[in-house]
Amino acid sequence: EVHMRTMLFLYKITLLQVLCTFSVKSADPLGEFCNKNFNTSTGSKISANIDHLLDELVLKTSFTGFTANSYGKKQEKVYGLAQCRGDVSDKECLICVKDAATEIIQRCPNQVDARIWF
Repeated sequence: EVHMRTMLFLYKITLLQVLCTFSVKSADPLGEFCNKNFNTSTGSKISANIDHLLDELVLKTSFTGFTANSYGKKQEKVYGLAQCRGDVSDKECLICVKDAATEIIQRCPNQVDARIWF
C-alpha cells in the first residue's frame, strides 16, 4: 500500500526547476530530467493542468524569483516549482522561466515528472 501511494503521488507531480545564472534568452538548458515511467496523454486533464501550471509559474516567478504552486483536484493535481538565483534580474528571470516552460514541454512531452535547469 505504501508503494502504491508513492506511485500515485509521483504520477500526480510535474516539477519545473529553473536555475538562471545569466541572461538566457535562446540559451540551451544545462540539463533536464524526464521520468519516462510516468506518462500522460496529450489532451488529458493532467496534461491540461500541467499547461495551466506552467503558465502560472511563469507569471508568478517573474515577480519574486521563486514560486511553488499546484493546480487541479484530487488525482489530477499537479505540482511545480520555478526558481531563479538572487543575482538574476526580474527581466532575465522571466525570460528564463518562459524558455524553461517551453523547453520542458518539447523535451519531455507527455511526462508528468520532469525537471529542467539553465
